[in-house]
Amino acid sequence: MEILRWTSVTSDNKLLGCLLGRYLLYSCNVILPLPKDIFLQDMAVGRTNYCSSPLVNAVLAEAIHECLLTSISIQTTDNTPNRTKSWIPQSLLYEFLAESKRLGSWNLSNTAIAHPYKQLLNP
Repeated sequence: MEILRWTSVTSDNKLLGCLLGRYLLYSCNVILPLPKDIFLQDMAVGRTNYCSSPLVNAVLAEAIHECLLTSISIQTTDNTPNRTKSWIPQSLLYEFLAESKRLGSWNLSNTAIAHPYKQLLNP
């Protein structure tokens, strides 16, 4: 699946696929349930009814957070130091959250599924 169209944080599609898979397998129903099928269908075809760039970036950030909590190694291809240290602005977690917020004025009028996730990022 081409996840690159949904984020500008990294061009490593293999990493993005691993993170998305990690989220869908382990984190998906922890905070808010995410209807995987319609989310993935919209992601695959580029539809924004149930998928959006801010939502994808937030999901990827949560996947990294889960990896950090469970001490799972995150393999990046860019060899940037400190990519997993969440408090450093160059970390993947920080960058995915910042990108999600940057895309910020979420236009959610037609994106019913994304609204609860927006509330998590912008309480």
